Amino acid sequence: MKITTLVIACMAILFCEQANGQSILERARKRAEKRLNEKIDKKIDKTIDKLDGKKNNSSSSPSSKTSRSSSSRRSSSSNSSDGRDEVKEKATWGIYKCAEYVLGFPTKNSMMNYDQLQELDFGPSSVDYLKAHTNPDDPFYKRNGQNRLNEYNKALAYLSGEGKDKMFQELDDMYSAAGDDTDYKYKRITDAVNNIQFAQTKAFPNNPHLAKVLTYAQKLQSKLGGVKTQALDNAGAGAFHKQNPNKIFFTNNLSLNPETATASDFKTAFKAGEKIKGVAYLDDTYKNIFGIYGDGPSYSLSTKDEAQRVDFKVEGYSKAFFPKGYVEFVLVTDAANYKPDPLKSVSQQMTFLAEKLPPREINLNVRLMGKASEVMGKFTFDAGDDAGLAKMKEMSKAIKAKSIGAAGMPKAGMRNASIEKQCIALYNSQGWEEKFTKCVIASKQYTTLYHKVSGRVVGRSLRVFMFSKKPDGSCMYQDFTVAQEKTGSGYSKFRSFGTGSQADISCDKVR
Repeated sequence: MKITTLVIACMAILFCEQANGQSILERARKRAEKRLNEKIDKKIDKTIDKLDGKKNNSSSSPSSKTSRSSSSRRSSSSNSSDGRDEVKEKATWGIYKCAEYVLGFPTKNSMMNYDQLQELDFGPSSVDYLKAHTNPDDPFYKRNGQNRLNEYNKALAYLSGEGKDKMFQELDDMYSAAGDDTDYKYKRITDAVNNIQFAQTKAFPNNPHLAKVLTYAQKLQSKLGGVKTQALDNAGAGAFHKQNPNKIFFTNNLSLNPETATASDFKTAFKAGEKIKGVAYLDDTYKNIFGIYGDGPSYSLSTKDEAQRVDFKVEGYSKAFFPKGYVEFVLVTDAANYKPDPLKSVSQQMTFLAEKLPPREINLNVRLMGKASEVMGKFTFDAGDDAGLAKMKEMSKAIKAKSIGAAGMPKAGMRNASIEKQCIALYNSQGWEEKFTKCVIASKQYTTLYHKVSGRVVGRSLRVFMFSKKPDGSCMYQDFTVAQEKTGSGYSKFRSFGTGSQADISCDKVR
């Protein structure tokens, strides 16, 4: 009887709850959702605290856990009924970082390379927000506001006291540092100018002391820049180039002349299927930076976190690069505009853009590698356009076919049927997926190998091109070095001594 009564009572409760439009299960679900949102809020708040250099205090969050849902955090407008603004509260972190830079000048890391800071929308109004929220009972003040405002006031006191003279001295040390070349001094002073100017604009717009420091830093930059300007003049640099050395810009105008280009000729966002050319402006001639040897410059293309990265050689390298103060490279083009090059970097690059990236807008970093100063640029690529990606794949195939069709047989330096036969047997015995059918000896004569310490002859080597047909039916050749060790009676059998690049070639040319 008691069990029956209990069951009837439970059913009655469930019925009543459902009649009121909300079941017990629904309430339980909402409670679980609320707890999950609170956990998410807490993790975000801890991250903000770490950036502030503070320990988390879960009892005084900068945002009331009970007064908003997770969706309000994502809202572009975060005004609440008590006059608080979450967006503005987060923006005040930028004021803290500017003050921190001034106090730690010049040892603090550059703010210009801090993407999270550069993307933050803050300025003088953020200072006003800090000053307007100093009530000790204000959750934001207790949690972050007090710490940020204290750092800002500390920077003001520092600038009006010993700070200005200390910053002057630090700039003098950069300018006159013994052992540093002009390029390095200019880079350090320019970095200081950019950071001080950023801090002044965002946090200290009316501070006379920081303004004097900035003026002095710009004066030193100008003095060093006179030397740099001469180098750029020698490189035939135009006005835009002189304003932007060691930066890479992008355009869809493949015929653009870098020497006469202006800011309006470049763009920072591209859709899949658009042509893209990069122009890397240097701070001297190519010859003075990279020299005259080697097979040309390389560049990397990567996502922001480098989860995806590829390195490429610049196509079309020749002596014509030497007197120029810039390097051009094509990222995306079509077969009609493509000049065949054995490197095939363009078609490989387009495949990377079309197939390796997630289907959305992606920020991509490009860096010119080599002996030059850091030369970098970035652009946004929309990999979410299916029609554009399909177009790129077809363009890439056409470019590859054009490149293969134009590729000729490498010239033989010598002919020796016995050596050629030995090399074919050697590489077919090493487990390569391809079957090698032909060998071309590129060397005109043997290269003698010497012992590094004693200087005695230890062997000899040859450079060879090995031709094969790949499993997909296409043909290619691989650059190898083979060597023979010197023995008492002559030389040993050939062994593989080095592996170079490979290139596709039309199968009808391999006979």
